[in-house]
Amino acid sequence: GLKALELYRMTDDRVAEGALLNSVACIHEVLGDLDRAVSTYEAALNISRASDQDGPNWHANHALILINIAQVRSSRKEHLLAISLASEALEICRERVPEYVPHVLIALASSYAELGMLDDADTLRRKIGLGTELGIAAGMLSLPEAAEALPGLLGKK
Repeated sequence: GLKALELYRMTDDRVAEGALLNSVACIHEVLGDLDRAVSTYEAALNISRASDQDGPNWHANHALILINIAQVRSSRKEHLLAISLASEALEICRERVPEYVPHVLIALASSYAELGMLDDADTLRRKIGLGTELGIAAGMLSLPEAAEALPGLLGKK
């Protein structure tokens, strides 16, 4: 991982460097080292924000970094920060990466519910329910978190 990072830094491909740091942060998260995960996600986010936003992969990579760090912040009970990050991701995903939208909505609903902001969570539940009625639930259920969270968000336990 670190050798690859050195190589990316030599090529000035900032988007790929951010994506690689995002992957390293995911590893830290899976290993349970949330402090290192957060600091690595933050580094990836800073690099992504400073990179060429017109590049072909920027939107998907940037949104994924935002989603991942929002999930870690939520797991650390930092829900306002998680909502802020996920909201930024949602803006990008609506326009450029629509396949990530269900993932972001579930992350937002979870943090809103944890904060007791049930009106906001209920609004997201209705949007997810509408997506289900329109037949896009299958895409949502391909995400492991969505498969686990969807019944609770739709009020079906």
